[in-house]
Amino acid sequence: MNASDVLSLNVKAATFSFGSLGTFVLTLCLFAMLALFGQSQTGRRFFLAPALTIAVGLCCALTWRLVSGPVPPPDLSANLAAAGLSVLGFASATQVRVSRFAKRRPTSFRLSVIAGPIYFLACVAVGIITLPQISVTAALLLGAALMLNGSAFDRRLVLATAAPKSVKSVVHSESAASLVIGLPIAVLVTGYATPATLNEHALAPLLLATISLLKGFALGGAAGLIAAKYFIRADKPWLPAVIAAFACFTIAPILGAQPVIAVTAVGLLWGEQSSCDDRIRRLIRRKAERLVSPAAYFGFGAILGPRFYEADLLSIFYAIAAASILRALPRAAVLKSTTFPKASQTFLAWYGGAPGAASALFLMMLAGNAAIVDADGVLTLGALCVIAGVIAARSTAKPLLDIFLRQTALARRGIRPA
Repeated sequence: MNASDVLSLNVKAATFSFGSLGTFVLTLCLFAMLALFGQSQTGRRFFLAPALTIAVGLCCALTWRLVSGPVPPPDLSANLAAAGLSVLGFASATQVRVSRFAKRRPTSFRLSVIAGPIYFLACVAVGIITLPQISVTAALLLGAALMLNGSAFDRRLVLATAAPKSVKSVVHSESAASLVIGLPIAVLVTGYATPATLNEHALAPLLLATISLLKGFALGGAAGLIAAKYFIRADKPWLPAVIAAFACFTIAPILGAQPVIAVTAVGLLWGEQSSCDDRIRRLIRRKAERLVSPAAYFGFGAILGPRFYEADLLSIFYAIAAASILRALPRAAVLKSTTFPKASQTFLAWYGGAPGAASALFLMMLAGNAAIVDADGVLTLGALCVIAGVIAARSTAKPLLDIFLRQTALARRGIRPA
């Protein structure tokens, strides 16, 4: 194998490429503008109203179609979504200290390691059985997208209340761990869903995706370890990790590594080795979500929102089930083995695991990948599931939280709820 063949394999192993230089520059400019909007007061309000943000994006897309505006290239939205998902993956990974996670956060560990994969398998199985229009590959992609959960807008609602500290800890850490665990699964499923060329083995794309994932872990892990051990800043302890993450996202496609995994690995190793306290770690995550979430929901509404009109009744029923029963039942089963009171178990079972910005970004990446098999069915169902999850989470979070806080207050006073 000569040098050109090795370079070709490295390029193919990178699941998300940058495309041309002009597209890459335009992607960065658009991401910068959307990031500034997310930091503004209006952007923060959009961050707390994802359903409204999706609706605004949908209206803008329909208006753009009416005036026959030029259609942006698909790889532009895919690169933008990859950058946003990398930021969320990095911020979530900084919250998870792998060596202590199972011992310090046992409930969060069980929810992310047991309930999350069960939810993934349940979505796949129910999709194959009930939806004749999608294949096994499409069902796997859909399950991978829905597994990337952790809705930040509702998490903020809980963390700002008088809920028990143990419940707040589960809400915060489980949502971060679910994203860190779900991203490698999503990358491998994407590789499996990519068809092989005429001269390749059927599993060659999966092998290349696995290689790119391992390269991403190696590159990002090394960069995160170096940033935590040798570039320590007392005034801005997060700055070396951010620089390392940006460098890995830029370099990873050239080396044939998966950029999203590389950036997430930076956060994972930096979070494990850094001596930063939890306050700084939570600040990193809050800033990252404010940076990405408004743009993610707006882009999701603009790119995938119009697919809502293509849905049939069976697909709508599946989306409702995926956002409710399929999500809550595995969580309730896992929580039964914990020492939490019944009210806390009920609240955590329904509250967590809703599709959020990460699911939207992953679907946007699939929309820009022309090689995916049965992409239309996945995108339509994925759009329905995310919209159903956002509506379910936003419409039930406040009433459910009020009931939970009232039951908790009565329990503290020794009064049994009626």
